[in-house]
Amino acid sequence: MSVVLAGGGTAGHIEPALALADALRRADPRLSIVCLGTERGLETRLVPMRGYELALIPPVPLPRQLTPQLLGQELHDRAVHRAVRHLDIGFLWQLLREVPEGEAVAGHADQTAADVTQLSAMIDDAFGHENPDVADALRPIYLDYLEKHGG
Repeated sequence: MSVVLAGGGTAGHIEPALALADALRRADPRLSIVCLGTERGLETRLVPMRGYELALIPPVPLPRQLTPQLLGQELHDRAVHRAVRHLDIGFLWQLLREVPEGEAVAGHADQTAADVTQLSAMIDDAFGHENPDVADALRPIYLDYLEKHGG
């Protein structure tokens, strides 16, 4: 079995990871342990000194405070997943109407078609019936809608 541990930058982050590595190694000496770190952290010295392999990765700074981008993405993910899960087509429809304006405000007007297509596909998936009996049972609703909306 292999284990990958990450905890770099300062000794306060590295030492707990190494303590866990030591405990895992004591429990199973055959365990393969690799520690992740960056080339500029203390892990470049501390990890090899303890006898563990160090795999270098590019540094990725984490935001220290909430930003509107993080909140927006998290809210998007939660809202869309909930709407799809609960078949809340009213919300998805509202979102579909608002996407072009949101894209324009964000400076991504060229992305609108792709986003609308993706949302339309989610709505289609939510109501896609592979069972022909269900489609036949809903036939009057489909016909009524197409007659009213010229389809």
